[in-house]
Amino acid sequence: MAEKKVKAAEEAAPAKEQNKKGLSYAQTLEARAQRGSMTHQKKFAMAVAKKKEMKEK
Repeated sequence: MAEKKVKAAEEAAPAKEQNKKGLSYAQTLEARAQRGSMTHQKKFAMAVAKKKEMKEK
C-alpha cells in the first residue's frame, strides 16, 4: 500500500523544466526606463535635486 502511494506521488510530480519566459531582469529595467516610468530611485533623485535647488536660492 505504501509503495503504491510513493509511486503515485512520483508519477504525479514529474521533473519540471525551467523555461525562461519573458525578459531578464536587466531587460525589464531597460524597458521600464524607456517607458519613463517613475521608479523609487527616480522619485528620490528628483526630491534630492529639488532640495538642493531650494537651498541654493
